[in-house]
Amino acid sequence: MRRAQSSATKKTDESELKPLQAKFLERGSNALKSLAAELQPDELAQVQRSSSDYMALIMALQQPSARRAFKDPLAPARVRGVKALAALLDDEGGLLDAGEVAIQLRIPLDEVEERRGAGELIAVELEHQTYGYPAWQFVGPMLLPDIDKVLVILAGDPPLTRMRFFLSSHPLLGGKRPLDMLRRGVLDPVIRAAQVFGEQGAG
Repeated sequence: MRRAQSSATKKTDESELKPLQAKFLERGSNALKSLAAELQPDELAQVQRSSSDYMALIMALQQPSARRAFKDPLAPARVRGVKALAALLDDEGGLLDAGEVAIQLRIPLDEVEERRGAGELIAVELEHQTYGYPAWQFVGPMLLPDIDKVLVILAGDPPLTRMRFFLSSHPLLGGKRPLDMLRRGVLDPVIRAAQVFGEQGAG
């Protein structure tokens, strides 16, 4: 019975998905035509040198002439936010999926999910209820030494906020990143920085 219901739900989802995809493609195509018409030859040449289709779109939206194609005055800021997020997720080795984490830590997949749920691992929710685990929190088959002590302090912060803490320079660390300090075996200043960071977030 459950299998039949699941099959029926899947068919319904697919029937709803195709029209939505078509509408999205239509709107996206219209936006790209407007954008292409505004970009100057040198800007288009710069976009063509992008490493991927995704980055080509980001680069196109960042060009000065792109502002004329969109009525949203905040569009450039929104694009910068998307680019910053992509850079954050890609930094220091990018993201691992749960299966890769299980192999690296030599633990069952269920334990990976349990540790994620307990806040013992940083994990960013992606699409379809899957999660990406920043590779830099692991050293071989174990966690980066002492990162667990810092994660306890940052337990109330969202995953992306915790990632920004570890990957951003901090004045209490002499402008160094908490991640680099932990790699050097320096814990106490990172603890203090995390406490201040948590207080700022709570305020």
